[in-house]
Amino acid sequence: MRRNIGIFNKQRNILSIGRMIGNIGIFNRQGNLLSFGAMRRNIGFSNVQRSMLSIGRMIGNVGIINKQAGLLSYMAMRRNLGLVNKQKSVASISRMIGNVGGANVKKDLLSLGFPSQVF
Repeated sequence: MRRNIGIFNKQRNILSIGRMIGNIGIFNRQGNLLSFGAMRRNIGFSNVQRSMLSIGRMIGNVGIINKQAGLLSYMAMRRNLGLVNKQKSVASISRMIGNVGGANVKKDLLSLGFPSQVF
């Protein structure tokens, strides 16, 4: 992954770090990548309606999508910090080992490493 660390684009191709410059972000409603500039007012994760949450709206709701596709608060994440797996349940950090870097082919959600790159 050294040359291909990143996330999948609409065609599920890995974007390298070089190709991600100006294009770092997460998927919007149409499955397209949002650039960092476009994310400045809309940084965050998709909510239940798959629309972007602003920083202000994320206060008290920082986290990832849980089994019900709702956001988990930081307090709720303390025992389940990690990512949503392909069953849409929260995976613990121990289950994340070997899967840090981004969404896999099975459309698993982003690992813990990715939000730190965005924010």
